[in-house]
Amino acid sequence: MDSRAELRRHLAIAAVAALAAALVWYVFHGVYVNLTESVRAVGYVDASTQTGIDLGYVAMVGGTLVLAVVALRSAWRAAAILLHRRDP
Repeated sequence: MDSRAELRRHLAIAAVAALAAALVWYVFHGVYVNLTESVRAVGYVDASTQTGIDLGYVAMVGGTLVLAVVALRSAWRAAAILLHRRDP
């Protein structure tokens, strides 16, 4: 694969992964906030609902971190390709 195609591939991966990380955080965080506000309004929550809230929070943080790492890794590779490029 030539360096231009590899550069485009890494830039595309970085852009899509960064957008996906932001979207995952936005959606899951909104759901988490709504659920915790509902719990506060009711004053109690059963164990299965609390487990769902906690697992959703773990999915939000974990998914965001994984996608952010993928975006950063691809951006790093794209920067390395740009710095090592020797086109006249």
